[in-house]
Amino acid sequence: MKKIHLTFLLLFSSVVFSEQVKLRIDEIGRVGVGVGNPSTKLEVGGSITIGNAGSTESPKAGTIKFENGDFLGFDGTSWRSLTGAVGGSASQASAMG
Repeated sequence: MKKIHLTFLLLFSSVVFSEQVKLRIDEIGRVGVGVGNPSTKLEVGGSITIGNAGSTESPKAGTIKFENGDFLGFDGTSWRSLTGAVGGSASQASAMG
C-alpha cells in the first residue's frame, strides 16, 4: 500500500512541478504572472494588455489606460498622455475624463 501512495505522489509531483507557473502570490504579497518567483510587487513574464477604463470606474492617481491610440496616466486630477502621441495630448486627455 505504501508503495502505491509513494508512486502516486512522485507521479503527481512530477506533473504539477513540470508545468509552467501561471500565477503566484508569494508570502509577502508579491504577484507573479507567468513568473515563479516575483521580485517586485507585480511581475509579468510576457506582454500585458491595458484597456480603456470604464465610464463607471473612478480612477485614482497612478491608474493607466489605453485610449485613442495613446497610453494615458491619471495624476489624481486629470488624464495625461504618457507618450505625447498626437491622438492623446494632455489637453485632450483631460477632456476625455
